[in-house]
Formats: sequence, C-alpha cells, structure tokens
Amino acid sequence: MKKVILTGAALIAFAATGFAQNTSTVNQSGNQQTANATQLGSLLISNIQQTSTGSVTNQGNYGATSQKLGITTPARNNEAYINQIGTKSGFANIGQEGGGSGKNVATINQKNNTGGSGTAITAASAPGAPLAQGNAPNAAGIAAVKAAGGNYANSYQQGHNQTLTISQNDGLSANDADVRQDNYGTGQTATINQNNVSTNNSAATNQFGDVNTLTVSQSNKSSNNKTTVRQGFSNAASGPNSFYAVATVEQNGTGTNASTDNIATVAQNGINGGDATIHQNAGTNGNSTFNEGTITQTSSGDMGTINQNDRSDNNDATLTQAGTGGHTATVNQNGSSSGTSSNNEAVVGQTGSANQATVNQLGVDSNGGGVGDSNNNDAFVTQSGQSNEAFINQNDGSTGNVATINQAGGGAGDLATIDQNTNAYTNAATINQGSLSTGGNTAAITQQNTFNDGGTATINQNTTIGGGGNFGALVQGTPGAGTQSVNNTATLSQQGSFNQARLEQIDDLNTATITQTGNYNVVRNVSGAAGSFARQEGTSNTLTISQTSPGGAGMVGNIANVSQIGTGNGSVITQTNN
Repeated sequence: MKKVILTGAALIAFAATGFAQNTSTVNQSGNQQTANATQLGSLLISNIQQTSTGSVTNQGNYGATSQKLGITTPARNNEAYINQIGTKSGFANIGQEGGGSGKNVATINQKNNTGGSGTAITAASAPGAPLAQGNAPNAAGIAAVKAAGGNYANSYQQGHNQTLTISQNDGLSANDADVRQDNYGTGQTATINQNNVSTNNSAATNQFGDVNTLTVSQSNKSSNNKTTVRQGFSNAASGPNSFYAVATVEQNGTGTNASTDNIATVAQNGINGGDATIHQNAGTNGNSTFNEGTITQTSSGDMGTINQNDRSDNNDATLTQAGTGGHTATVNQNGSSSGTSSNNEAVVGQTGSANQATVNQLGVDSNGGGVGDSNNNDAFVTQSGQSNEAFINQNDGSTGNVATINQAGGGAGDLATIDQNTNAYTNAATINQGSLSTGGNTAAITQQNTFNDGGTATINQNTTIGGGGNFGALVQGTPGAGTQSVNNTATLSQQGSFNQARLEQIDDLNTATITQTGNYNVVRNVSGAAGSFARQEGTSNTLTISQTSPGGAGMVGNIANVSQIGTGNGSVITQTNN
C-alpha cells in the first residue's frame, strides 16, 4: 500500500524555548507506516495517529516520539500520544526527559485488527533507545509479538512527576509493553492495560526513585500472561534514594471467566514503606488455577498481598520480605460458596522484627455442607527476629492440608496460630519457636471437628534453659459441641522456665505427648486459668507428660494438672528433679 509520508518517513524536529508551545501531528492510514517526532524543550505536544479506516488495514507500523532537553531549556510539561488503532505487529516508542518540577505525559494506545495483512515490523527496523541512557527496545520481545500478530510498546521517562499510560486492549493477545521511569524527584505514575480477553501478553516495568505508583491490568479471561515489576534504587537518578512505592498487578477473570496460567513478579528493592499487591482471582463462577505470584521486598515497613481466590486451585504464592522489619504479608488462596481451595502452596519469609504474616486457604463453606472445601493446601511461614506474628487459616472442609510456622527468635514475644477446622481430617500443623529466642512466645494450634483419620499438631518451643515464659496450646475437638475429633496426635515440647503447656482433646483415640525441660513449668487447660486441668474427654485416649527440672537451691518444682473423662483412657506422668 502506498505510504502517506515522504521518503518512507515523517521526521518532525522542533527546537522550542521554555515559553512557546509547539505541536506536532501526524496522521497515517495503511501498512508499514513510519513516523518519527523529535522535540526539544518544554510545553510540547506530539500526536501520532496510525489508524485503519474502512477496508484499509493497519499492520507493521512504527511510531516514535522523543522529547528532550533543549540546549538551554528544560524538558517539562510535555505531552506525547501514539495511537495505533486497528493494528497488529505495530511498534510504538516514547521517550521523555524531564527537569524541574514540570510534569510530562505519555500515552500509547494499540488495538488489534485481526484482519490486518502485510509485512510485520522486524527487530532490524526498530530504533535505538528513545534517549541515550533510556530503555532500549527488546529485540526478542519485538520478534515474539510480531510472529503472533501482537503489538509492542516501549517507553522511557526521566525526571519529576512523569505519567505514562499504555493500553493494549479489546481482544488483544501476544502484546508486549516495556517501560522504564527514572525519578529525579518524586511521583512517577505508570499504568499498563492489557484487558478484555487478555491472553499471552507480557509487561516488563521498571520504576526507580521515590513515591512511585505502578498498575498493570491483564484481566477478563486472563490466561498465560506475564508481568514483571521492579521498583527501587536508581543509579541513573542520584543513587539509592528510594522510599514509598505502590505496585498493583491484576490478572483476574470476571463472571464465569477464569484466571489461569498467569505469572506475576514484583520486586521492591530498598523501598521503605513499599506496597505491592497481586490479584489473580477468578470470576464468581470461574476458576483461579495454575497461577504464580511472587513479591520480594527488601527494606522496612513494607506491605505485600497476593490474592488467588474463587475456586482457587494449583496456585503458587511466594512472598519474601527482608530488612529491618515492620512488614505485613498476606496470602489469600480461598474458595467460594461454589468452589474449593485446593492444591495451593503459599510460602512467606520475613526477616527483622515486628512483622506480621497471614495465610488464608479457606473453603468458605459457611454451612459446613462440604461445598467450598479447603484441601491439600500447603502453607509455610518463616520469620526471624522478635515480636513477630504469624497466622495460618485452613478452615471449612479442611482436609489433607499442611501448615508450618518457623519463628527463630532473636529476642522474645513471637505469636503463631494455626487453625484447621470444620469437617477436618488428615491435616498436619507444626509451629517451631525459639532456636534463638529468649522466650515469651505464644503458639496455638486448633483442629476441631475432625473425622476418623484425625490430624497431627506439633508445637516446639525450644530456648536455652535460662529462657522461657512461653505459652503453647493444642486444641483438638470442641467441648460440649457433640462433634467428632478422632485419631488425633498432639505433641508439645518446651525448654526453659515458666512455660505453660495447654491441652484439650475431645472424643476418642487421641494421643498427646507433652515434654518440658526447666523450672516452674505448668501443664493446664487451654483456658490458662490457674489450677485448671489439661483435658482429654472420650474413649481410649492416651496422655504422656514428662517434666525435667535442673533443680538448684530455691528452685520450685513443675506442675502437671491432668483430667481424663470417659472410658479406657491412660496417662503417664514423669517428673524429675536433677
């Protein structure tokens, strides 16, 4: 098709002062069109339109805008727009330098034309970086989208208060967005939309500096999409000057549509107060399956959330937070009233102190009728430091789940709870506290309403003999509720002094073992009331308690208060003072 530009290209160059407003507009229709706009200075507008009309297709087009610093003038308050509408195998490139407090705006729109024809762009025809130190186009990405009939968008912005929007919507697939923003000040914003039957799309995003916001949306029949986000230090912008950033990735289904086989990775490096969220949820009657969500944060006071909900199945979530602490991590892999949460894995790792981690793998079966089960899920939380909190919930039809919390300590005051309740069986829960702790920790595991295959609950609170002051509680069964809690195994081990072991097992064929090494240790009821009794109620239950005291002048012995109610129960209590 004949090109509507001279010599195969439109080159518009403007040298602008800081006071004039120059505008460049290029309109092209057809295949393999090329438009370049170069502008210097401030208050500039570039508008490139490459569209299809009627029977005219629009394929393999290239549009680029570069807005740079002038010789004596900054580059700020500039605007650049590239619209490639009804196109496929297109290429759009915007580069903007900034200076001072001005705000530059870049917008790229690409919509697919499935009836397009003609020769697609090639890596060889792609330009270099929009700015010398900028974001070079990815030849491999260009080749990939070209082969699949998708589009490629590339942008680089440098300065203050930059805003970027890339839209690759309306039935698009195999698109690639490649973005970088370097921040000399604060307040960069980038938005990438690859929505409305979003499949096989890719977004690679980089933001460096302070107070940045990034949003990537790959939703509505979202499948086989990939997003990579990096926020943090920038050597190109005066070194590591990074605090507060927000990143949100959405790879959702809607209605009956699924969210499946998506990958989202967010890294916030050296950002104090970072906030990262990944949504890989299905619609109300869809499925969230085989998704992978990963968040890595490496400073202090960060928040990370991964949601893989609504018929959540075979999803992986990994959330790692390093640094001095004060972090909050949340993973939700929940079913719905019409679907399960099954075969999911959640891994949370936190270093530092005063962190909080929560993993929910819930069946959302409010009536206990077996719909919305939580089964065959794995949840692992590891925390170092002190004064950390960890919570794992695998409730409502909870079967075959594994939950593990490891809190190494390094001080005192950790809290850990695991709940595996309601129509629950063959679950395993483990809490380990205190390999480096001075004590003062609390651990609780609850497995209620368990069927004949039972569950396993283990708490280890191991400190030095000089440590202690820990509370460990194991509950298997519901007193007075008439619900089953059969064939359970409970194990609790504590070292140090002034520890409390709390136990309650209701129903039949349960086994409990409590071991305490140290002084002033107590075994009592889960209520924690002074003088209360650890309790086993039912038939053929077994309880074994071992308390060993190092002794010494003025040392007071340990106390074991035990109550067994029912038939055929057995208990062994051994107390030793060395």
